[in-house]
Amino acid sequence: MEVTHIPLKFLFDANCYLIQIETGYILIDTGIKNRRKQLEDAITDAGCKPGDLKLIIITHGHVDHVGNAAYLRDKYGAKIAMHSGDVKMVTGAGMFADAPPSLKIKLVGFFMNLTGLGDFETFTPDILLEDNQSLQEYGLDAQVIHTPGHSKGSISIIMDSGELFSGDIFNGSVEGVTNLVDDQSMLDSSVDHLKTRDPEVFYPGHGNPFKGRPLTGGGGVA
Repeated sequence: MEVTHIPLKFLFDANCYLIQIETGYILIDTGIKNRRKQLEDAITDAGCKPGDLKLIIITHGHVDHVGNAAYLRDKYGAKIAMHSGDVKMVTGAGMFADAPPSLKIKLVGFFMNLTGLGDFETFTPDILLEDNQSLQEYGLDAQVIHTPGHSKGSISIIMDSGELFSGDIFNGSVEGVTNLVDDQSMLDSSVDHLKTRDPEVFYPGHGNPFKGRPLTGGGGVA
């Protein structure tokens, strides 16, 4: 499996991953809108042209992961897939739809609005992914794992070969950092469940890919 790691600057790097499959490419997460040119340049450099991108998988509905999804769907002809738990975020209610009220969330929301980092084209996903769903019909030998806690609709993708695309359940720092949590007990359960899957390589939503070290959960600013 060939994976292109595309780190896009946010408050720190937010990751996108372009995976080459037999019939084209699949993109996991899309970064924020104001890094669109950087993302598209990386996609082009990897050899992906309009028509080649078959599927966009969204690990969760926060703006640093969905900011270019609608644009890429329109230009490249890809379908957008995500879990139903975060659909409200991307159809117009915003990234903190249904999130528990907290000072941290209010401050992050204020900052996003002030800087314009929260701007993106809203969209309705084409495909709603479910827990334990196989992705073989889309050309990927992988399975969806519903991993709520960071958000209600957070998902991870685990490949049959052992690679895990974890969104913001884990991050690439030495210690996992729980910056924004929708439900701590769900997050803990999701982390525990992912550990049982014994992934070999982690591709997190923020920070560098890693393998072979003790795991704590939480990751990502948003």
